Amino acid sequence: MDTNKKESSNSICKFIFNNSIAIFKPTGVFISKLAEGNLVKMVCDYGISLDASKKWESWSFEDDLPVNRSIKKNQLIWINSPSSWLKLFPNLAKYQYSQTTGTTVFIPISTHGTPFMNLGFISEMKLPKSAEDENYLWSVAGVLGLYFSRAFEVPKKKTQLSLLTARQAKILMLMSKNLTNEQIAGELGYSHSTVRLETIQIYKKLKVPNRKMATKKFESLLN
Repeated sequence: MDTNKKESSNSICKFIFNNSIAIFKPTGVFISKLAEGNLVKMVCDYGISLDASKKWESWSFEDDLPVNRSIKKNQLIWINSPSSWLKLFPNLAKYQYSQTTGTTVFIPISTHGTPFMNLGFISEMKLPKSAEDENYLWSVAGVLGLYFSRAFEVPKKKTQLSLLTARQAKILMLMSKNLTNEQIAGELGYSHSTVRLETIQIYKKLKVPNRKMATKKFESLLN
């Protein structure tokens, strides 16, 4: 990421810190996203120590870590008991991670119904989880999903199938045969994260909200 993009991204995290989640008295906020090569990479952070920021620049999507699970299961994860960290996520041990106080929350960010990013924040306070707070954070994630989805916008030209790359066309063909993302990844030799990212692009280019509609659109465009 070049300097201008990094500064722009960090300004987003700063805004979220000072506005969107200020009610939770955060000490740090971070946004991460899926990347090719079965990796998750940090998009921006604010209030996080330089050492922690460098340490978590990228990590494997295969490990059962809080961000990964939040994205894979489209699940809001709220941890306010430090002693439960390694019990819930034993893979954190190899990252030499420890959380001794407060609360950490992870919220998936989706576009076209597919989680592909994550918003996380840390508070020194032990925050009790409530349905009201969860609903609010899902709303924040929804707004962020709309904001970041602009990066996936497609120009209005050519036929929709011709807008697909060769890789996306192969993935869509296998989707139409009811293969899961995991099965498609194995069939084509791509990582799970790559297939997931490409499905988001496919939905955008075909202007459909989900897998079922993408398959229907594919079949209709072939006939």
